[in-house]
Amino acid sequence: KDRFRVVAFGTPMIYPVIIRNSPPELQQIFNTKVKPEIARILAEYNVPFSLSRLDDWRENSRDSPRHTILIETNDENTTNWQAASRCVLSVFNQALPPQFAGQTQVEIQNKHRMYSDVSRVLPNDPLLLRDMRSIRPDVSKIVHTRMVGMSSIAYHLRAPLGSTLDETLWKPTIVVFCYPGTSCDFKTAEAEILQVLEKVPSRIYVEFLPGQVHLSQPNELPIYLSGLSENPQNGSSIGVKGNSKEAGSLGGRLLLNMPQEKQAIPCALTFYHDVRSTDNATSIYTDMNGVVRGDPRGQVEVEYPAACDSQHTMRRLERIYKDSPGDISNDKTYQALLSRLQSPSIGNVIFASGHRRTAKDTRLDWALVSSPKTFTANKPTPGDAIQPPFELPYNEAYTQNADSKVKQFAQLRLGGWVTKRGRSTGYTTGEVNHMHREVQWPSGETTFEIEILSYTANFAAPGDSGSFVTNVRGELVGMVSAIDHRAGQFNVTFVTPIDVIQDDVKRMTGGFLSLG
Repeated sequence: KDRFRVVAFGTPMIYPVIIRNSPPELQQIFNTKVKPEIARILAEYNVPFSLSRLDDWRENSRDSPRHTILIETNDENTTNWQAASRCVLSVFNQALPPQFAGQTQVEIQNKHRMYSDVSRVLPNDPLLLRDMRSIRPDVSKIVHTRMVGMSSIAYHLRAPLGSTLDETLWKPTIVVFCYPGTSCDFKTAEAEILQVLEKVPSRIYVEFLPGQVHLSQPNELPIYLSGLSENPQNGSSIGVKGNSKEAGSLGGRLLLNMPQEKQAIPCALTFYHDVRSTDNATSIYTDMNGVVRGDPRGQVEVEYPAACDSQHTMRRLERIYKDSPGDISNDKTYQALLSRLQSPSIGNVIFASGHRRTAKDTRLDWALVSSPKTFTANKPTPGDAIQPPFELPYNEAYTQNADSKVKQFAQLRLGGWVTKRGRSTGYTTGEVNHMHREVQWPSGETTFEIEILSYTANFAAPGDSGSFVTNVRGELVGMVSAIDHRAGQFNVTFVTPIDVIQDDVKRMTGGFLSLG
């Protein structure tokens, strides 16, 4: 528990949280009936404050909002915080109309003293990496023995938010993530891990945090499709025909070369869980066996854009033109969307991995969609599309532009800088961690995944799975697979290397992938 984050009832929402403006009617109630009372209440409880505001807080975009009054203070005496927050919450609830059914909360925090550590990748320090790798088996054994609710074990640098430039504050840390609400013997686990850390010369810390890794799948809110192209591009919104709730990202276009058949099939590559059948019996079968030619199970039709995104965009356009002058038929987005909806199909899944793992215990997930009519070249992230600018170590130069094309595959390099374009977050950049994350999935399966961390924005979010990941030379190195949004200020992203996908494609199809 964090002494410097106190709420009226329950426990503080786990950071990072999604914060949006509350509805205008609630803001008016807060400004006229609650805010004037806050100064009086805090004075009674001897709690000085610098700010009070009302916003809607969510742990993820699928949750109902919690209408939260945040009170910031520099006070370090927390004795009266909870009593004060409960009094403010009582005033807030009494001011709401009788029919109001939403959740409310009041939080008092000292942002200068509250826990706010964030993660970054480990440095390329051979001695530190050797020590961390040497103790990893013992740490894993302790965690699995003592902590039933463990979700993953990460190896990061940790420091308080805002201290990026002060290298002395960054601490090599073993971060053990547990499912929220888990009850474990944390004290014994910590003591045993600390004994293991005494065996190596490097100073390594240990930390326990709530967290859970999710496939970066489409249980995300729909997006507005601005600048819709005639044919799908890298990172475009895609979905399964008949599924109006979920969307994923198109990776890009590749050729599936079949030497025995003497043909090259134009395909779109994405993740299997993005184009998984909506039929329960079929998906159970293909999860275990994959999708193959000659067996119709799992050969679903894939659409661009995803139905949930196209429906959301159409509704938004109709609202805009209902309240504004002008003819919706002249709107470029409306015209492009209407054209796409006449024939949204881009093809059918012909091969897919299902849910499996490699011999090296890495999660395996890919799908090929036969798509000859919409085959286009793959493009890396243009340098001028990234804000803030793409930062590179060792004086490397990023020379990719709008005319550049992805011309070859490359190995995903630990410590390397990468970029991607996805459906939900667009163009982003990040750095590959030097150590894999040990992940225990809800199914009980354990795998070791490669992480990408970003210091400027979320590298990926739900709906970005399947996005191509390229390196500083514009080479294709992998695809976005999953995220963990509890590791710090921004999401940690997991990536499947393209060479791992290539090897499995060869095993399943007898062919191989090329860029055409």
